[in-house]
Amino acid sequence: MEPVHAPELAATDWLNTDQPLSLKGLRGHIVLLDFWTYCCINCMHVLPELRYLEEKYRGDPFVAIGVHSAKFHNEREIQNVRNAVLRYDIRHPIALDNDYHIWQSYGIRAWPTLVLIGPTGHILGMVSGEGHLRELDNAIGEALAHFESTGDLTGQRPRFQLESDESGDLPLRYPGKVIADNENRRLYIADSGHHRIVITDFDGKLLDICGCGEADSKNGAFEEAAFHNPQGLALHEGKLLIADTDNHLIRLADLSTRTVTTLIGNGRMSLGPGIGGPGDSVSLNSPWDILVCQRYLFIAMAGCHQIWRYDFDRNEALPFAGTGREARVDGPVHRAAFAQPSGLATDGSSLFVADPEISSIRQITLGARPTVSTLAGGDLFDFGLKDGTGDEARFQHPLGVAYINGLVYVADSYNHCIRKLDPDNGAVQTLALSFQNSASGEQEDIIDRLDEPGGIAAMDQNLIVADTNHHRICLLEPSENNIHPLAVTSMINGSRL
Repeated sequence: MEPVHAPELAATDWLNTDQPLSLKGLRGHIVLLDFWTYCCINCMHVLPELRYLEEKYRGDPFVAIGVHSAKFHNEREIQNVRNAVLRYDIRHPIALDNDYHIWQSYGIRAWPTLVLIGPTGHILGMVSGEGHLRELDNAIGEALAHFESTGDLTGQRPRFQLESDESGDLPLRYPGKVIADNENRRLYIADSGHHRIVITDFDGKLLDICGCGEADSKNGAFEEAAFHNPQGLALHEGKLLIADTDNHLIRLADLSTRTVTTLIGNGRMSLGPGIGGPGDSVSLNSPWDILVCQRYLFIAMAGCHQIWRYDFDRNEALPFAGTGREARVDGPVHRAAFAQPSGLATDGSSLFVADPEISSIRQITLGARPTVSTLAGGDLFDFGLKDGTGDEARFQHPLGVAYINGLVYVADSYNHCIRKLDPDNGAVQTLALSFQNSASGEQEDIIDRLDEPGGIAAMDQNLIVADTNHHRICLLEPSENNIHPLAVTSMINGSRL
């Protein structure tokens, strides 16, 4: 069979490089193309595999290139992709394929797909999905050895100009989730980009920091403990539970002793639908949000498209709802399907689930026969910004939900707004928010919209919002539709954290 020549990279724009790249210009190198879109949890799982390969073959003529072929409209904006590159610490060049020219020229059908190209510009192989690290590693090693013997390799990997984080030294960096302790007047903020948890009072005054700030997995004192992209938070019996997303763990922070331990997970990502087991031995898959309800800890397991339930008394974590198939399927929990569930809220008798890949809000009624239904939204490729009732309403990749005063408030992330949903009739309405100056009275520039808000929680009769791409927390007053940034300040001298 004649070798297939790899089509050229006709990108609309580039990131992590100061000039467009071409396969012709990379002749003499082994090139690995990663077709991805930044909303996709499976694509996120491939990123550490690419980092491993880039590090292992750092001195070789090997180049990884991400081809970002966007699913959602919001993912076509270069600044939004740049934020994703910074948030996920991506260090290889990214080609923006907004018109799907590269996708179609390679005959791609699914995210993620990886294509290996030889130094003479011919395709060596292609795989789809995640979990192919060993296969890719072997193929790259064999290709380097073979083409070195044929004399087709030239030089080392070129150096690229990476995206610089123009946000500078920030108090918060891409905060993901936030919760409020109304009784003790504390906020717990998943400072995801800094790999730590920030604890403040309701005025934003810094009280404590949990985590050393390094992307790692370590237990111990707050100053020594390490997380990797922590997201969901929950309080239980005076302790803080943390969804340590990229470590595939649920961690426990004892607020009195200021120590961190692991509650659930062995640190190994489960492959496919999980089967559950004892808390310290079970494999999790990108837990994105957590919620304590009826003496259980519910876990939005984004990576395997399921809702799990942890029994504190029995120390056992098991799948609760969802087969693991990525889809919108309503009905009994053992037959239902979700699509990357990433946000949880409750009214005490039901769970409300932000299901971003189908841009929908789901409900799980608890009790003897728990059942899943869709309150509002569409399906895998039904998204937009439209108020309405039930299936008529449209969201775009919502990540967070909060329940207060009989309503579900939704962080409609890729629409950069907050919506409210009546769970009794499925009616959805977009809040027309008015941005105000800081509650402290400081005069500061106010950005008059949110940017991919990833978390939302009840705070007294108000709401607290993680305005993720603006690196800030905002207080929202639903009765007035007012919103203002909450300045996170040092408890020592009042300077910004």
